[in-house]
Amino acid sequence: MKRRSNRSRFAIMIACPVMAVAGSALASDASLSVRSKQRVAVGHSPNTHEKSAARATPTARGPRGPRGPRGPRGPQGPPGPAGAQGAQGPQGPAGITRISYVLGPSAAQCAVAGGACQVAASAATCPSGSTVIGGGYTVGTPNDIVAQAAIIQGNTYNVVATNFFSTASTVRAEAVCAVGATTGTVAAQARSSSSEDLVGTLRAQLEAQKLASRH
Repeated sequence: MKRRSNRSRFAIMIACPVMAVAGSALASDASLSVRSKQRVAVGHSPNTHEKSAARATPTARGPRGPRGPRGPRGPQGPPGPAGAQGAQGPQGPAGITRISYVLGPSAAQCAVAGGACQVAASAATCPSGSTVIGGGYTVGTPNDIVAQAAIIQGNTYNVVATNFFSTASTVRAEAVCAVGATTGTVAAQARSSSSEDLVGTLRAQLEAQKLASRH
């Protein structure tokens, strides 16, 4: 009986340290489990990076906002460098080198109520090599009315006038001629008209008035 008691005591003595070590290990495992749970509770889970990546994913783009107001005008920039010189253009036509004046003949006019003889025409023609570029006239009475004063066909300046004064009169044309001008001929053609038709019309009117006054 004593031998069995000693063996039991020996077995108990060996089992106690083993149980202590096992209990310590269990306590350590329990402590680690609690700490791991605490870490998961405060956001240290293994899926933290996945959640951050999910939050960083861009959402769908919203509608475009209205256009903002126009901003103020900025300051003027500095001037740019000068460009290269262009090519020389073609030579232009020769200009006027000389101007002269040519008088036409003095055309006689009878006094008022004389009829067709009240109307007269005078023409001044520029010489060859020159171009008519204008003109003028002189009349003998204050009531000598000019109906036409213009460049007509050719190189001529023509004047048509009717004398309504109580005394006879004259009309005389004067042409202004230029040497070296090239536009005068064009102007003469553009302004051409028939002075003979005008003179005939005026004379017919005056003759009709003369005949009417006799009745």
